Amino acid sequence: MSDTPKLNNAPYYIKEDVCIGCGTCESVCPNSAVSINADSGSGAYKIDADKCKDCDACVEQCPVTAIWELESNKTE
Repeated sequence: MSDTPKLNNAPYYIKEDVCIGCGTCESVCPNSAVSINADSGSGAYKIDADKCKDCDACVEQCPVTAIWELESNKTE
């Protein structure tokens, strides 16, 4: 599986090959932007670009550092 994420305009992406499917990201997201990716078959989660408000809660709580910021979203 490739490390390259499928870009969906969300500020972050979840690396399916790193995600352990623990659900921590989903439980800490205040905007319900994280859900299980039923299409992947891996038990990994995905981020809904329309709901994500770039709060970093999922990034900070992920126990395996599977959530990464998309470089294209950085404004610096």
